[in-house]
Amino acid sequence: MSNIQPIDRIANVFKAYDIRGLSPEEIDSSFAKRLGRAISKTFPIKRVVIGRDMRTTSFPLESALIEGLTSCGVDVVRIGMCSTPSFNASIGLAAGSASAYDLGIMVTASHNPGKYNGFKITRGNCLPVGQGSGMEELRDNFLLDTDTAGSGSGKVLDDPSAVEKYLDLVLKLAELPPHMPRMRVAIDAGNGMAGAILPKLLSRLPWLDALPLYFQPDGTFPNHEANPLNISTLADVRRAVTENACMLGVAFDGDADRVGFIDEKGEPVP
Repeated sequence: MSNIQPIDRIANVFKAYDIRGLSPEEIDSSFAKRLGRAISKTFPIKRVVIGRDMRTTSFPLESALIEGLTSCGVDVVRIGMCSTPSFNASIGLAAGSASAYDLGIMVTASHNPGKYNGFKITRGNCLPVGQGSGMEELRDNFLLDTDTAGSGSGKVLDDPSAVEKYLDLVLKLAELPPHMPRMRVAIDAGNGMAGAILPKLLSRLPWLDALPLYFQPDGTFPNHEANPLNISTLADVRRAVTENACMLGVAFDGDADRVGFIDEKGEPVP
């Protein structure tokens, strides 16, 4: 790492379900590059898909992670800025085909505040890497890394179609009837990744009268913390529901894999 951290502090960012810490204080580009090497040592991988959210540190972390992976001969498919559900769908849609991924890595700190960042890792069979399923081995290989450059030369490709494929899947699974009644809904994207995904989805749902709140992706979260489980973050969408006679309200977290609902009276649905 650029600033040498105590081993116990480094190890502490390897959580039960993901890798997460203050960024760049604990997780910086040096960490990400080293993580890429450790991942290639821990898992039998040749082809990896990588996505990222809109946090201010996500792009440099993604670049360094790719550098670490490709230096070990791993090929990377980069799908760019996306939500975690669309990232997961990319792995699932490719499974069983010639373009299948051995592993996926999402650069995000999910619902945590903007000063955090991290990595969610998913195997090619769509099962997450966590405590008891590879996280401990990954942590140990990270700590044992000698910081030597790999001799491989993996390729990097871009897949700009990942989000559209995800939306096709969402609508297929929804099985909406051909004629839907008009519905007014307030949606708070919390300046997270839902704000980048939802406009593309809403363009396919002309019957949905959406009142958008904070759709502009902004990793500093200037309006409120993007965590719908925190009731205090729902004040604006609750007010939008009652003031505009909406049928319901919806609020997303930073990487859009956590959602909260508001009823027609402006009350959170537990």
